[in-house]
Parts: sequence; C-alpha cells; structure tokens
Amino acid sequence: MLNGNVVLLSQQTRNSFEKIVDLPDFLSFLCEISIDSLDDILKRLVETESIEVDWGENLPRVISLRAKEQESITWFNPTRFDRSSKIPYRQGKAGYLWTAMNTLQVAQIGVAGILQGTSEFLRARTSINGINALADRITPGLSLTDSLMPQFHILAPFPFELSYDHGNGVTLTIPAGIDPHQLRLKAFFLPSANALERPISLEDLPQNNGAFTVNWKPQWPRDSSSAEVRLFYKDKQIDVVAARRWAASTSVRGAVDEYFDPTHKGLGRALKWQQQTRSEEFETAVVRLLNVLGIPAIWYGKGVEPDRPDAAAVANIEADPLILLIECTRENPSAKYSSLAERARQMSEKIGDRTRIIPLVFTPVRVSDTEIVAATDYGVGLVGSAELEHLLDCLTTPDLPTSHVITYLCERAGIPSDG
Repeated sequence: MLNGNVVLLSQQTRNSFEKIVDLPDFLSFLCEISIDSLDDILKRLVETESIEVDWGENLPRVISLRAKEQESITWFNPTRFDRSSKIPYRQGKAGYLWTAMNTLQVAQIGVAGILQGTSEFLRARTSINGINALADRITPGLSLTDSLMPQFHILAPFPFELSYDHGNGVTLTIPAGIDPHQLRLKAFFLPSANALERPISLEDLPQNNGAFTVNWKPQWPRDSSSAEVRLFYKDKQIDVVAARRWAASTSVRGAVDEYFDPTHKGLGRALKWQQQTRSEEFETAVVRLLNVLGIPAIWYGKGVEPDRPDAAAVANIEADPLILLIECTRENPSAKYSSLAERARQMSEKIGDRTRIIPLVFTPVRVSDTEIVAATDYGVGLVGSAELEHLLDCLTTPDLPTSHVITYLCERAGIPSDG
C-alpha cells in the first residue's frame, strides 16, 4: 500500500525527500520539487509508473506504483482546490491535486464502518478527536480514508501566502524568483461593482532578491461592506480571501452594534448558556440579534398582558407580512411548545388570515433531532445553540439578504417561508 505525497514548491527550492513511515506494506513520504520540474516529473511517473527516492541510505530506492504486473494504474485529471477544500495535506492553501489509483484491493471488507467506530471509541474514551487525529499525531500529515485501493497523490499548493486581517489589511507573501510584473492583486467590492488593484512593482522587491511581503489597505468605496481580494499570476487566479469593511459585520446595522459591543462579543456571550445568566438577558439578546440581522423584533417582557410570548417580529416576504412569535427559555424547551402554539392560534384569530405566524422557541442549549421533530409536531420551530451560532455567523456573511435568515427560521418550524 503506497501513500505518497509530493509537494511542489518555488523554483528556488532544491529537490528533497522526507521519509515519514517506511513499513513493509505501507509507505508515507514527503517530496519537495520545483515548479519547473513538474512536467518532467509527471511524464516520468506516467511512463515508468515508479518513483526513485533517496533516503540518504546506501542506494536510491525505486518504488513501483504497481505491486504486480497484472495490476493497472489509473490517473485522474488534475483537480483544482481552494483553501476551504477538504484535501489531504492541502496546508490551508490553494493549488492542484493529481491522483493515481492502483487496482490492487488491499482489504476484503468495507473499512468505513471500522474507521467510524474507532473514531467514536476514541472520542468517548480518550481526549483524541477520532482516528484521523490519532493518525496525524503518529504520522503528521497522514489522513486515513475508506478507500480499498492504494492511492498516490501529487499535491501542488501555490507558493504564495494570502491573508486578510481587519487591522492590518491584505498581506501577500511572495516567494523568491517570482517576477512581480506577472502578479496582480485586486479587490472586488460588494455589493457595488467597483474594483481596485494594488500594483506590485520592482520597488516592492528586497535588495537580496529573496521572498518578500506586500501589505495593502484598500480604500473602501462608500457603498461597499465587503470585498473579495483575488491574486492572479500570469492572468490565472491563484487564491482569494474575503475582506470585511468592519471587524465582525457586513452591514451598517452590524457596524452600529459593534460600536456598542466590539465584534459582538457581549451578544455572543449572552446567547450562550451560563449558570448565572438571567432569563431576561437571553431574551433581549435574541431580540437584539434578530434586529441586527434585519428583522425588526420587540421584547415584550415588561408592561404587557400576562401569559404572552417574550417577543415578536414582523417581517415582509414578497410584500406579505410574516409574524415571528418568540418564546425564550434557558432549558427544557419542550415545556413551551403547547402554550406557544396556542398563543399563535389566538393571535391568528385576532389579526386574521392576512398574515402568517411562525412560532419559535429559542434556547441556548444544544437540541437534538428528536427535539426538533417534536417541536414541528406542534408547528413550532426550535432554535438551539447550533442554530444561534449559525445566525451569529450570518452577521459576517457578505451580501446575505434578510430573506435568507427568515427562510432559515421558517425551516426550523417545517414551514416554507413563501407560504
């Protein structure tokens, strides 16, 4: 079983091999080669179906991609991956992946269930987060799969480092030997169609012609709240990072909230379960979150008729009013289903058929699928800690319409937002 990992680096890097694991039936290694060598290496691999490596011991070792002559090797087309792709060894970068598969079947039974069961056992009995975490601890960079056939990977991450930080702006690290005239760094602003380019010139180059870093704080257009910063090399896109005008918001509502509560830390804390938190704090936090997301909600915890829900919001979907009737509880949400469903029925009778009412129970605890189903049996949506985290993430999602949030909440109740 061969598990090979070839990483392509800048042209200034000398070829090198690092042996990670060398067992009779399993081999894992890391090989660094230059970009300019890629064509020749791929050609030699396909023609010879073998790899010659030198561990620094006696004679170079020739590794065949076939265990037996009757086996065949299948090469797959190169796959482009970005920094969010779940590619083994991707190192948080963008690049290309080539894969070859041997037809040798190394197991007679499916291993997916074995890996899953082992992961569950490790999480339950130890502090190790699954079988892949254990493999990575023993053999850094190793990722286990449920494939029954050996695979060989050639991974080519682009040799650039692109990042964005609200305080420092865009940071681009460029390896030595790259012609700056071939690079283009551009910011595309949203929701406007404006774009800015940061020229990279000879003035950016260090005197020793080594690797260098370019910093850029683009000037934000007045009507933009987010941007996509894209890096191009020879007019081919290399990488992209998201940028926000404000530290933790992509809307003016969020920016105003950050003025009172930087990065919404207090809001996030109030939405989590805490032993000493009063119910009122959680209720007002839910109402505040909905308002920042563009849903005008009102807290009715004081100065109202008794036996009423904690809050309500009125939103419009395609000109049709939709009412969110909200009950908040720090624990035992099932105790609220029946009474909230009855309050929704009463409100519907009072207001009439012109509006739709979505009853929702918010709780800071994690809820199970069984609890969600039980709530929908009453026509009630259940929003737990995971759902609240998703709503908090919506504050930083560029160009997210309020209708998305409303649809998400309606789905909690098993009710389509469009009727």
